[in-house]
Amino acid sequence: MSILGDLAQKRNFTEAEAAIADFILQNPEEIATLGIAELARRTYSSNAAIIRMCRKLNITGYKEFRIAFASELEKHRFETYAGDVNYPFALRDGPNTIMKNVAELSKDAIESCYAAIPPQLLGNAARRIAEADHVYIYAIGDSYISALMFANMLIKIGIHSVMVNQFNEGLTVTYSASERDVALFVTYSGGVLSALRRDLRALHKNRCKTILISSLKEVEGFDQLISIPDKEAHFGKTAGYYSQVCIRYVLNCLYGMIYSLNMDKNREHKDQADRLANQE
Repeated sequence: MSILGDLAQKRNFTEAEAAIADFILQNPEEIATLGIAELARRTYSSNAAIIRMCRKLNITGYKEFRIAFASELEKHRFETYAGDVNYPFALRDGPNTIMKNVAELSKDAIESCYAAIPPQLLGNAARRIAEADHVYIYAIGDSYISALMFANMLIKIGIHSVMVNQFNEGLTVTYSASERDVALFVTYSGGVLSALRRDLRALHKNRCKTILISSLKEVEGFDQLISIPDKEAHFGKTAGYYSQVCIRYVLNCLYGMIYSLNMDKNREHKDQADRLANQE
C-alpha cells in the first residue's frame, strides 16, 4: 500500500492521528514546507502524535515522512488514469470508452512503475541474470504467463531459463540450484510465497541468488526486491490489467538491460534463433 493509501485507510489510527492524516490528505502541497510544530498546531495535536502516526506508516519520523510523502506525490503527477483499476469499464460502456480506459490504465501502470522503481535496482538484477548459469522462474496464474514470455526471450539470447512448476517438479528443480544460478519469483500479490517457503530455504542453503518482483514493500528472504506500486485489489476485479502491465513492463525492461550488456553476442544469438524458427 502507498503512503497516500495508508493515510486514507487510517488503520489502527487514534482519533488524533486520523485528524492529522485528514489534514495531510486535504493539504498535500503544504507538507513539504510544513514543520512538525506547525502541523501539530494546525491539527490541534502534538509532535508526539505526529511521530506515532509516522511510525504506524513504518516511517521513523516526520522528517523522513515529508521526504517520502513528497516523493510519492511527485510520482502521482505522472498518473493519467483517474478511474478504478479494478473495474475500468462499466455496464453498457461502448467500445470507444473501453478502449480509452484500458489504454489510459495501461499508460498509467507503466508511468507509475517508471517513476517508482530505481533504475539501478533493475540494472543490478539484470546483471545477476545475465551472469547466471541458470535462471529458475517461479510464478502462477496470470503472472506465470507474463513470466513464461520473459523465459522465452531469455532462451532466444542463450540464457538457460526454466519455469520451475511447468512439470510440477518444483522442489526437484529447486534442490538443483546453486550459487551460480538465479531464482526469480514473479507474483503481484505475494500470496503464493507462503507455499514456497521450503523452496526458499533450499535456495538459501544452496546460496542461489533470489529476486522477487511483487507489489510487496517489505519481505524477508530475498536478495533483491523489485516493488511495483500497489494499486490493484488482490481479489474482486475484472482482470489483472494493471498488475500484468506492470509485471510485463518490468520484465521487458530487465530483458532490454540484459540484452544491452552484450549487444553483439545477443543480437547474433537472437537472429540465429529467429532464422531457425522461421525455416520452412
